[in-house]
Formats: sequence, C-alpha cells, structure tokens
Amino acid sequence: MGNELILQESGANGLTFNAQAELDFTLIGTKLKMAFSKIGDTNAFIVLPTEIDSKGMTIKEMVDAVNQFAKGYDPSMESDLDAGKVEQAVKDVSDATAKKTDADEKNDMAVKNLNFDTITVKLRQAFLLLMTGQKMEYALEIDVLLDGVLPAQTFVNVEKLSVMVWNTNRARILEKMDIIDVENLLEENA
Repeated sequence: MGNELILQESGANGLTFNAQAELDFTLIGTKLKMAFSKIGDTNAFIVLPTEIDSKGMTIKEMVDAVNQFAKGYDPSMESDLDAGKVEQAVKDVSDATAKKTDADEKNDMAVKNLNFDTITVKLRQAFLLLMTGQKMEYALEIDVLLDGVLPAQTFVNVEKLSVMVWNTNRARILEKMDIIDVENLLEENA
C-alpha cells in the first residue's frame, strides 16, 4: 500500500463508499505512517512506526524544530521558545522542588550545568488505533538518553530513562516495545 487514495462511490449496483488515505511523516526523528480507512460502516485511524531505530533528537534540536515549524506558518512570528529558556525552566523547577541537604549539593551542580545538547530523546514506539465501535488502543515508548549528562560516578551512572505506556494486547506491538515480563524475569532468575 503506497501513498494512495482509494475511492468507491455507492451507486445503483449496491456498492458502498470506501476510502483510504495514508501519510508518511517524521516525529522526533522517527518515521511514522498514519492511515485512515473507511470500508462500509467501519472507520479506522492508525499510527505506526515504520522505522524503530532512529537517532532521536536533542532537546535543543526539538526546540529549534518547533520554532522552524511555527515560522513556516507565520514568518513574522517571534518565538519565546529557546533552548536557554527551557534549560532555565528545568533548573527553576529543580530548585523549587529539591530538598536541600548537604548531599544534594552534587545534584544541584549537575542541574546547574545541564546541557541540552547532550540529552537525546527517541520515540521508539507510537501506536494508535481508533476503530468504529471498538476501544481505542495505544502504545507509546520514549527513551531519554542521559549518558554524559550527569557527572560520571563509579557507584551510579545513569545512561537511559525509558517510559512506556500502552493498553493493547497486540503481540507485535508489545514485542517491539521489549516490555519486561516481571513473572518471566523472576522465573529466569530464581
């Protein structure tokens, strides 16, 4: 199925109106496919990744891309969104929420020296399925690569944070997400 539009119109011969449209696009450096299908009384809207191993984008690249996207609609627009302001907002939130103890001094330094050129965000899974008369299904997996962001320590070195949310039982989607099955993990290591 390429990027095509299929239309059939109902006529005297009893045929029903059917339609399909597809869109290939990139979000946070990940190639995705979005499709809409209407066959008879059933409508389906789906989003799937077409490429799982993208390089992702740094926070600075994302901020620059959002600004470029906005200026594409209004070239005269002056955006308040810049990497420096995003970094400052993270530092402000960290300062406001941190419990201040002597042990937190190293963490405060890490936040103050935060460099958004070293944080990479990867969209590893983006699945959405909406079908007439059925429950919405979704799966989302985002990796945040933090290697080199925090000061390297021999005791603890944070390299990656992965966040996954889903409400689907589709084996192929779950397999691509590489979700840890706690029961199997416990059996293997018992």
